[in-house]
Amino acid sequence: DRFKLFTQAIIRNIELEAEERERVQKSKGRKAAAQVEEAVDVRFADIPKALLDRPADVLTQWNHYINFLCALAAVSKGRKTAARMEKGTTVDNSNTEVTDEFMQTLVEYLVHDSVNIQTFVKNAAGLSLSPAVYPSFFNLISEQISKLKGSGQMGSEDNSGNVLFVDQVILVLRLIIESNSDASHLALLSNIEELVLSMIRFVRQLILTSSSLQTKHKLSGLIEALMQKSAYIPFNNEHKFRSQLVDSIMEWTSEFSSKESAVADAVDTKVNIKKIIQDLDLQVMQ
Repeated sequence: DRFKLFTQAIIRNIELEAEERERVQKSKGRKAAAQVEEAVDVRFADIPKALLDRPADVLTQWNHYINFLCALAAVSKGRKTAARMEKGTTVDNSNTEVTDEFMQTLVEYLVHDSVNIQTFVKNAAGLSLSPAVYPSFFNLISEQISKLKGSGQMGSEDNSGNVLFVDQVILVLRLIIESNSDASHLALLSNIEELVLSMIRFVRQLILTSSSLQTKHKLSGLIEALMQKSAYIPFNNEHKFRSQLVDSIMEWTSEFSSKESAVADAVDTKVNIKKIIQDLDLQVMQ
């Protein structure tokens, strides 16, 4: 599988770069450097040397692969459905498993250690993903977000990873909504209410900092984009959803946030917090 092979090559190069920086910082000797290099070669022995020598080209081709696979994500699902209709009996689930595995890979790579991979996957999922797999993709994301906990300091390692995941999901959903002009594609955005509300619940747990406020900004932008296309999206209960949104995002305004801002003084300056809250006030009102 060339996609997996290229992925391993990218991971290898990322690790080598990190290890090289560490060796320089700690001034390790030649013997230690040689031992690290040998260990890397063993772990990635199956990767052709040609891929290891061209990290930039490999990353570019990997980006092409991820977009191509996103566009074809529904092919396996379609084949399985056709097989069941023709035979009328139980069929091999391998096709569905391949699609589900790819969806899981997309979700995991949204918060990959490589910023390039994060960006490529975000854009591929937002712009190239087959609309036929939107329901599966959204359900998977909803499951992941429902498990997240937002309490604690924004700077903690676990929580910063959770915030990054939510930020990435927000950007993916906004790309999907804003780039789709086909009503039939937008009609596949089922259960999007619960997904948006689960992100709001996560954000509500976060301590007030400039970072958490930026996440609220992004979520407000997503909500605005969603409402602009509301005529084409199959809400389960649009009136109830809108009421829940209003109740939730009004808590983000300065009237509610000003009393909490002192909590963040040790992390962010009060001036910065105040400015972001003012900007958020305007966005919420819009």
